[in-house]
Amino acid sequence: MDITFGSSVRCVESAVGDVSGLTIHRVGKHLTGMVVRRSFLIRREIQVGLELVERSHKGVIHLKCLKEELDRMRRFHRQGIPGIPLREYNSAMADAFDGFSGEAYSTVFASDWDQSEATELLLDANTRVRATNGNAGKLLGLCLAPDGLTTSHLIIQLGRAWGEVELRVPRTIVAEWGSAAIYLTCDTAGLKSLLP
Repeated sequence: MDITFGSSVRCVESAVGDVSGLTIHRVGKHLTGMVVRRSFLIRREIQVGLELVERSHKGVIHLKCLKEELDRMRRFHRQGIPGIPLREYNSAMADAFDGFSGEAYSTVFASDWDQSEATELLLDANTRVRATNGNAGKLLGLCLAPDGLTTSHLIIQLGRAWGEVELRVPRTIVAEWGSAAIYLTCDTAGLKSLLP
């Protein structure tokens, strides 16, 4: 199953938005959820767990829930607190801002928050892919193994030197995962050899 940024997301009865990000576990490197950007009337993002994904077909992600159920989910925020999964952080954020006070604000946000300590990474269209000898391109999405959790391949768009070519890169050549960049163990020539 492929989940790419910008893919349309449908609930049981209608389209509800598009995929704006993917969250992966920092240690296990398995996909934990996707971020759905709701683009109707009020623009907001919601983190949806993989248990709600029914299937992916021709660039459309089908969910097993109703639109009303999706609307009741809490809003996704693009930051977090060390050691707390993004989904739990977003629930804590919503609770803290019910009856907002300055005290709640200062206790929720750590002034020197470091994403390197977070339990989940947020990958989005701004995530770059770097080979050993420089920039290789940008991340377009992830291909999941049949178990629906494990990432089998990265879907990347190669840099301008070869034109805009989409390539599936095996997860086994990933040296390090990060929100800003994913580092590979091969150089750009090695990536070029993977082209069909």
